Amino acid sequence: HRLEELSQELWEQNSRTAVWGSYYSAVLAYPHLAAAGANGRLILITSPAGIEGSANIPLYSPVKAAQRGLAKSLSREWGPLGVTVNCIAPVAETPALVGAFAHNPDLKERVEGRTSLRRIGDAEHDIGAVAGFLASDDGSYVTGQTIVCDGGSFMGL
Repeated sequence: HRLEELSQELWEQNSRTAVWGSYYSAVLAYPHLAAAGANGRLILITSPAGIEGSANIPLYSPVKAAQRGLAKSLSREWGPLGVTVNCIAPVAETPALVGAFAHNPDLKERVEGRTSLRRIGDAEHDIGAVAGFLASDDGSYVTGQTIVCDGGSFMGL
């Protein structure tokens, strides 16, 4: 859909889910992360659309970009405490994506065809491994970053 065809209600729904949800999660997590110090990790799930934009989902892209901005700002603010803040931008099979595929059967083939690996990621194995790394001691020097985990669909960084 084009921007001029979309409602303010859809904008509010998208921003409340992605931006406000991330904000409230950070606010509630902060005391625990600060207490954890160098073991504190906040990971937000965003989207490659927040980096590259999208002609087909113009409201989704800016709220996902806002998540990235929040993560960068929090990584600077919380970094002196040892807390890391990062984003993962996945392309993985989720209930929402499965629903989109059911609604638009050609979409799955287009998404798979756009990836270098010619498949859609598995949320647990492909994306979970990245989250596990960021949450571990091995990821303790990575902060303020967005890890794009999409099988090679977006390569613009």
